[in-house]
Amino acid sequence: MVAGTAEVGSADILIGTELGKNLGVGLGDKLILQTASKASATLTVGGIFDFGNKGFNERSVYVALRTAQSLLNLPGGATSVELNVSKPFDAEIVAQSISAQTGLDVESWIELNAQFFSALQAQSMSNFIIRFFVGLTAALGIASVLVVSVVQKSKEIGILRATGTTRSQILRLFLLQGAVMGLLGSLVGSAAGWAFLMAWRGIAKNADGTPLFVIEFDPMLFLWAALGATLVGTLAAVFPARTAARLDPAVAIRG
Repeated sequence: MVAGTAEVGSADILIGTELGKNLGVGLGDKLILQTASKASATLTVGGIFDFGNKGFNERSVYVALRTAQSLLNLPGGATSVELNVSKPFDAEIVAQSISAQTGLDVESWIELNAQFFSALQAQSMSNFIIRFFVGLTAALGIASVLVVSVVQKSKEIGILRATGTTRSQILRLFLLQGAVMGLLGSLVGSAAGWAFLMAWRGIAKNADGTPLFVIEFDPMLFLWAALGATLVGTLAAVFPARTAARLDPAVAIRG
């Protein structure tokens, strides 16, 4: 709500910001609402809303149910009822449940927007594939770095083994190195992603100054990214670590 309150009385009407600008009316002004059947009512603007959508703000108004019933000649009736669910993708389940209990014709947004929902599913699948290959690429990169490290430092590893360092200690050393590389990579990537989103939020705005997309930061997302990258780094280090741990000290020192 930009102004006023969402409470609607029998003589009140809520209008969008764009409609208010087009009609030149504001909070407390009178507005004549007329239907296609020529029924009309003079109502007072009790609130002005902004849904962040210019078209919706231009063509939408809200009045009390009894006022709408009187204007549309529907005493005690309604043409439709809309429900909001806390989990949008459970809408089809909720619709089927209501239909089974009441016998009413119920349609979910998923059914009404089947093509849009299919596009969302395809996008989700694309996101999963992209994340998988990004993780695979990161794992291969870490593994290749550690393999080169094992080759370059084979003499040092041989000396460590000759001085009493156990195979398990060598193994843990390289696993720890892989985990640290994954963790540091995730921290740098998260910081860069956060900076990009902040910059995008400042640039991508509608004509009225409202954000083009509502971007929310979930701290748990960064935590899971760090844990996932650390795990990927550790798994990527398994092969190089096993190779280093199996080096024969004498062979490694001779090169």
